[in-house]
Amino acid sequence: HYQSEVRKRMRVVVSRWDTEYIYVYDEGHPEDTPFPVDCPPLFQSVYSLLFEGAQLNLLGVRTDEAGVLHPDSLVLEPDYLIDISALAACYTNYGCSPLAYLVNKFTPRETTHHTLLGNAANQFLDDCINERPEAPATFLNSIQKAFRLNLMEYCTCPDIRQDYFVRAETQFHNIHRTVAQSFATANCHIDKNRAILEPSFLCECLGLQGRMDLLQSDGSNLIELKSGKAEEWNGERRSKESHALQMALYKEILYYNLDIPREEVHSYLFYSTYPQLFLERSAKVQIQRALELRNRIVGNEILIKRGRTEDLLALLTPDNLNERGDTSRLWLNWQRPRLERDLMPFQHLQGLEGAYFRQFLSFVTKEQFLSKTGDAQIDSSRGFSDLWNATLAGKQAGGNILTDLRITRMDDQEGIEQITLSIPDYDEGFLPNFRQGDIVLLYERNQAEDNATNRQVFRGSIESIDCREVQFKLRYKQRNPQVLDTQSRYALEHDFLDSSYNAQFQGLYTFLTTPAHRRELLLGLRDPQTDGTRRLTGQYLNAQIDAIVLSMKQARDYFLLIGPPGTGKTSVALKSMVEELHADPAHNLLLLSYTNRAVDEICEMLEQAEGAPAYIRIGSTLSCSERFRPRLLQNITASCRNRDLIRRTIEGVRIFVGTTASVAGKPDLFRLKHFHTAIIDEASQILEPQILGILCAHNGQGTCAIDRFVLVGDHKQLPAVVLQAEKDSAVTDERLQAIGLTNCRNSLFERLYRLQCQHPVPGILAMLNRQGRMHPAVSDFANRRFYGGRLDIVPVQHQTADLDFALYPDADVHPLQHFVATTRTGLLPSAYPPAEDSNKINRQEARITAALVQSIYELCRMNGLPFDAHRRIGIIVPFRNQIALVAQELQALGLPGTEEITIDTVERYQGSQRDIIIYSTTVSQRYQLDILSVPFTDEGLTIDRKLNVAITRARKQLFVTANPALLSLHPIYKDFLESLTTYAGNTSIL
Repeated sequence: HYQSEVRKRMRVVVSRWDTEYIYVYDEGHPEDTPFPVDCPPLFQSVYSLLFEGAQLNLLGVRTDEAGVLHPDSLVLEPDYLIDISALAACYTNYGCSPLAYLVNKFTPRETTHHTLLGNAANQFLDDCINERPEAPATFLNSIQKAFRLNLMEYCTCPDIRQDYFVRAETQFHNIHRTVAQSFATANCHIDKNRAILEPSFLCECLGLQGRMDLLQSDGSNLIELKSGKAEEWNGERRSKESHALQMALYKEILYYNLDIPREEVHSYLFYSTYPQLFLERSAKVQIQRALELRNRIVGNEILIKRGRTEDLLALLTPDNLNERGDTSRLWLNWQRPRLERDLMPFQHLQGLEGAYFRQFLSFVTKEQFLSKTGDAQIDSSRGFSDLWNATLAGKQAGGNILTDLRITRMDDQEGIEQITLSIPDYDEGFLPNFRQGDIVLLYERNQAEDNATNRQVFRGSIESIDCREVQFKLRYKQRNPQVLDTQSRYALEHDFLDSSYNAQFQGLYTFLTTPAHRRELLLGLRDPQTDGTRRLTGQYLNAQIDAIVLSMKQARDYFLLIGPPGTGKTSVALKSMVEELHADPAHNLLLLSYTNRAVDEICEMLEQAEGAPAYIRIGSTLSCSERFRPRLLQNITASCRNRDLIRRTIEGVRIFVGTTASVAGKPDLFRLKHFHTAIIDEASQILEPQILGILCAHNGQGTCAIDRFVLVGDHKQLPAVVLQAEKDSAVTDERLQAIGLTNCRNSLFERLYRLQCQHPVPGILAMLNRQGRMHPAVSDFANRRFYGGRLDIVPVQHQTADLDFALYPDADVHPLQHFVATTRTGLLPSAYPPAEDSNKINRQEARITAALVQSIYELCRMNGLPFDAHRRIGIIVPFRNQIALVAQELQALGLPGTEEITIDTVERYQGSQRDIIIYSTTVSQRYQLDILSVPFTDEGLTIDRKLNVAITRARKQLFVTANPALLSLHPIYKDFLESLTTYAGNTSIL
């Protein structure tokens, strides 16, 4: 098949290889005879990275008369996107090793005046582009914005002095003058009225993603801003290698994604120190070497996720990173000593500490890989890469794309930030899988072939969504309305960020550098200590709470509190702990939880605590309930005009609140504040690496940022969300098993709990055993099967009262209303759904659920009770698709208030409660029982965490709709269904 023309890109799968060729087949056609690929000379290192089934992109492919493919470049595992800035950061004066990528991933970034000036310069450029004649950009306004966006960084940076602001003002004026004057010169032809700020691109062809500083809407001009200096060489300035590489790769992305010829793109490095625009030209070999480096980085990630970490980590030495043999004063006096300091922990990675670090390093790397590329062995999803790998039909079947959106409104206040788009009427079977708060990306989709990898994407989040429109908040404001063409149609899909994984890698590194006594505590090498001389200063709800608060106070290292459903772990136990500790005027408290909803509950508790103590919340406006937004750090410090005032404000507040993710992303908090106690709610839902960076934070001089921690959770409720299969996260190292680490998917709470069960230390572990949520008939099954009958009722009024509905029709008049009015826990059987339906929806159960809601509504009206749907009714389903289907059925009822009913998965319902819970199990296939239920054994009891949470959300009544024949194949569900009263009517007519 002689082919003289060059093919831009081919996607292939590796079958085998020898010293002459790599043999591949077209993806999706493994039955075809493999065809040979001649590996380009610059890519010979790929041979050591290959494995059967590896995916390759062949770029610039020619085919000779013998049918051999001759590509210019190879891209290994292209679905694993590497950020261009992270790739460029590997280019240094002393080398460009893939090991530098690992070093940069581990070591926490230090805040310096250079990094802050870089952030400020980007703000200056945005403001200078966005300025209007009636509102010109000013240095004071821009630096204040930069300051507000990086409050803690400015307050902790050791080398911020007055000369910093002088340099910043100089750069502002350089940028302002360049935008106003130089952009329009004959040399540049940059039209700021057609400028796109911070455009993002996902390039599957190159296996890269990137965010540019400025791009002209037609792609003809590209600018990358740098606040530092260019290199000086023989009296001349030239761009740095890493900066030039970024520009070259951005041009490649424009070529592969938008088909813009390289020679038609004018790329400028803008050094705002001078200012000076450097017109960059790239060479083919420069791109090839960068892609070869990218392949070696991905190869290292594959080795790590396969557990082959020991030899790789041993390579992390300054000499190995100094590929070019640099002997300059810069290397000898500054770079080498710094690398020696940063890499020292890896040189002493031995014994239990080494095994622990390597185990979690492999686990987190595998999680990140799966989140990007998926795993066909687990399901059909390919993670984030479904954006370009999945078909439109597949995305629509999962509800993971909204198409044919039209812009109806753009709010333009100092730039466009909020966009409203109309949602068309889709086919009846389409059930969208989006909700408020989701991070998403938006792109133009006017043709069937348009997708996120051949269009520019706008990244942001959903502020609100219903069946008619979606409000989308841009992450980066845009000056020009024409950047978002109102005549175009748009698509919306889920986005993915690496930030949560980056925090876990840095947390693992922080573990290695934290004081030895904290490492020994976490590894179970020393027992937690107590101080029996400490006494309570207050009295609380009852003797049990007093005893728990006293034990917590006497614990010197850590304390574990098990909080079964409805036992008041936040409203009673956590509140009492806070009141006791806050009574000490010198005590600083950090209160954390896994979800923003739970943090809202902590804020609610603080508002009701004795003395209503002042607190500061760490987080963003969108993730915080409107009630508590005045307590956000940025709002508390809004009137502070300088760093000293902010420091004093932070010093004066003794309680800080946030999610583990938001606080882990603010390491500077621990440079400003020392915490005597950290209390972490929902601890059983948090993976160890997600919390290590917080628990191991330290000042570098032997002092931990947190003296002790309290973990509040319940390992019998929902665990952390893990992508890999349980067998893949299992731990086989006997040293780790001995400290309770049997599976990486288990939380630190569960591991320490099991250690305490094996080697108990008095006063370290306690359990709440009085629940005030559920009527005894509702809690009976969970109490017996999951808690060994140890849960008592408080009791509160509804736990001893009759059912709400005293008036109801006879069973022969309205059987369903009679059933609802007289039943505490009921089963409404469903049948197998039609074969053509998705396995993630169940139309009959959706109709049964709606019929139950209508019956509750009628009974409320009959008994003169307020419907109050949000408080009275909660609906739990296992799949997001079923959420949308139930919502459609409720909307069809036309009853007032039903839109306030929360329909959600059991994962989102943990911590919530309603008077009546309706649980639609939805499943219709035997294999789905493993999705519905993942049992484990504890203290001789078989526990089903999901079922436990689902049925313990109900205060007064619980109704389940399910296929009894299917669910009875599962032993726990069989017993559960037998504990329910079965509806005798015909559910098929509901």
